Amino acid sequence: MKSFTCKNLYILLVFTAIVTVVFLSFSGCEKAPEWKAVNDRVIKEQNVIQRELAIDPETGITSNLAAGKVTGITAVPEVEFAPGIKGRIYWGRGNLINFMTMEPNSEIPRETLSSERIMIMLEGSVEQLVNGSFVKMECTDVQPAYYFSTGVVGTKDCLYLEEGAENAVKAGPEGAKFAEFYAPVRLDYIEKTGATVPSSVTPSAMIGTPNFPPNQVFNYYDIQFTELVPGAWSQIINGKGVQVSNLFMAPNIEFAYHNHPEEQLMVVLRGTIDEYILDGSHKMVEN
Repeated sequence: MKSFTCKNLYILLVFTAIVTVVFLSFSGCEKAPEWKAVNDRVIKEQNVIQRELAIDPETGITSNLAAGKVTGITAVPEVEFAPGIKGRIYWGRGNLINFMTMEPNSEIPRETLSSERIMIMLEGSVEQLVNGSFVKMECTDVQPAYYFSTGVVGTKDCLYLEEGAENAVKAGPEGAKFAEFYAPVRLDYIEKTGATVPSSVTPSAMIGTPNFPPNQVFNYYDIQFTELVPGAWSQIINGKGVQVSNLFMAPNIEFAYHNHPEEQLMVVLRGTIDEYILDGSHKMVEN
């Protein structure tokens, strides 16, 4: 149950990763979560129309975040992937997000992806392996004065790779930061955090339709805006099992109460937001 209100003087930017299969519904669960009674009461009080999904796999994965609780990203321990490469990883039952930082010229060795991967550049540049060859991906935000005189907003490169694709990354001379979104959850990433991987894991259903072709770098700024409510727009990247929603909200815009049968992982990148979860309000700020 969530409603959003933005009270910052600047436009809000939020990343939400929404799995295309259900994780917050109750079908298929032997024991209802503690918040279900409150959730049912708020649904009745607010006359919320509930959505349901037909498929609800119990993956066996337990999130490293507390459900419905706001957590600062710095509270998520950094994980070292290789010399000069660190990430902050958090996950739910079916998808995983990693914010990766690479020092200049550091390298992620070649690997075969066990999950589909959506990548969005945030700073710097990399050489990314795509179809056996390295291609440059970068983030080059321009100054406002240059934008208003030219209309050029810069480059924020993105990439969608399917499960089974070969992956490797080399940081540029200035280093790089990027976000990775995975579905299903990468078990080797969970192991890197020191968390225990269940002995039996059921893959989440991969029933979505990607809206960008795999193995093809594209510019985030070219993604069309989808209006969710007046004053709030999202740039959406779909995979088969994960949806990345890049949400912009003008000041004081509010979403009415609604329910999420899907699992949602969210991070505020700029501005502030009042997140109404169940019957409580939680202020979220940058990171």
